Amino acid sequence: MFAKLSGKIDHIFEDAVILDVNSVGYKIFLSKKTIEEIRNSENKNYNFYIETIVREDYIHLYGFKSLEDQSFFNILCKINGISSKIAIKILASVTIDQIITAINSDDKNLFTNISGIGPKLASKILLDLKDSIKKLDYNFEISNNNNSDNINNSQIISDVISALENLGYKRNSIYKIASDQIKKYPDITLETLITNCLREL
Repeated sequence: MFAKLSGKIDHIFEDAVILDVNSVGYKIFLSKKTIEEIRNSENKNYNFYIETIVREDYIHLYGFKSLEDQSFFNILCKINGISSKIAIKILASVTIDQIITAINSDDKNLFTNISGIGPKLASKILLDLKDSIKKLDYNFEISNNNNSDNINNSQIISDVISALENLGYKRNSIYKIASDQIKKYPDITLETLITNCLREL
């Protein structure tokens, strides 16, 4: 099957594109985040890593801009209760860094905020991902009982997200600013971090 396709965007649908590869059109399903990037870009030439999903009644091609996203998609699809459509929706809603932080801090709210995922399934996702991600070749920092810095950082980010989401701010924006602040000031307190995030937001 296809591993990668390169070509020109011929048509954009709500959840897919037609990619013209040497005058052959391939319908490739993408995350809504990637679709929006394509809509807002003047660039029409794209490369996608391809995952082929075969079912009794269809064969679908899913496209990813990175091998990391493709690997996460495959892991998510192996979780009981996660379809390919929900997996692509997760990758459209949150970043891989946010998923890692959620795993480290046991923050299932990251997933319950996505339509189609309830608390029970969110807990299963966290549990299954923690074991699966460690088997990948990429350098994802999954914390363990001996890595207190990762645990503390994940917890403080989770606390900041919880506090500021209640004020109406978006999770993605909070996460990015909080992560940058912790990198700059490793010993920052929760109170100071919340203050700095509010200033940035």
